[in-house]
Amino acid sequence: MGKALAENSGPSYDAARHLIDFLDDVSKRSGYRPHGAKINELVEQDRQAGHSVILPAPSKGFSEYQLECIQGYAQGLAYWRDVVSELGELEKSVEIKFRITLSRTERQSLGAREKLHRLFMPRDMKLAQLVAHILADKGFKVREPSPAVLITGNGTIRGHGLQVRYPFGRGEDLAGVSQAYDKVLPMIADAFGREHGLRSEVAQTDEVTTIFFTRDRNYISSLYDNVARMRIALPRKRSILATDVAFFTRRSYRACKKLRNQYKNDFIMQRRPNPLWDESGYCMVMLYKRGAGGRLVDESYGHAVAAMAHKLAKASRLKASIEVRPEIRSIVAGFSDRERKNA
Repeated sequence: MGKALAENSGPSYDAARHLIDFLDDVSKRSGYRPHGAKINELVEQDRQAGHSVILPAPSKGFSEYQLECIQGYAQGLAYWRDVVSELGELEKSVEIKFRITLSRTERQSLGAREKLHRLFMPRDMKLAQLVAHILADKGFKVREPSPAVLITGNGTIRGHGLQVRYPFGRGEDLAGVSQAYDKVLPMIADAFGREHGLRSEVAQTDEVTTIFFTRDRNYISSLYDNVARMRIALPRKRSILATDVAFFTRRSYRACKKLRNQYKNDFIMQRRPNPLWDESGYCMVMLYKRGAGGRLVDESYGHAVAAMAHKLAKASRLKASIEVRPEIRSIVAGFSDRERKNA
């Protein structure tokens, strides 16, 4: 059983404190504010085993969504703090236990590793590398973190990001596990970011999940936003002297420019194409203009852009990939040079 907290320190206490902070921040969306929440020291076999959080239930009890928020974020914190989380429903409250799993020597080693990653790098890049290391240890397939931009309807946010694949494929037999990862990974990223004073975002596309961190304190994550908005994370590279050097060296870059010229009156687009994460080519992010709307218009846009992209790809011996996202009013058209190399 737990007892009143004597010492406010340690990974399990930090996890408990951040869980309360998160529930308070997300209260407008979840409809639950953790008034009267208590953190207790967890003692088992006459020694400290971690900490627990007691969350008083609202008058009508916890909804399924509220319990998902609590449990999902607790799992995210457990990943971050190398503790084990456990949720128990009591008569008038919910208790979340964070149990310590590492020895004192192992915790000191973890702290030394974290300090090493904090040297001589921007905070968001340090955190992206630390997250990549932790997720790789847990079986995720991780691409090397890199400078990135998050393209939104309100502008472009700069930061650093990494791409991960789950420890298994998205087969039908594992659909439930995949959905669980889809829910918990944004909360893991937010737990990482909160600890370092950063903002985070998670974007999922097919088999790949992109985790993005930024120092921009004005950014609001989709985790706290009730409205589906466009958020597309792409790698960021600086052109030499701000010129389009790739125009003369990459066919995929020139194909993007041709596509932009074809549809510049119908979409809002950046002047320069963005590189793909695997550096195999470039892509254009195309945003519907305000006048566009309606299912027929959306389908027409998607078919027209896809047809033109495949035509340009065939003419330049490239591989085209088109992602039409009418729910966030955008199209991402990518061209890869890999088909030309294999030809």
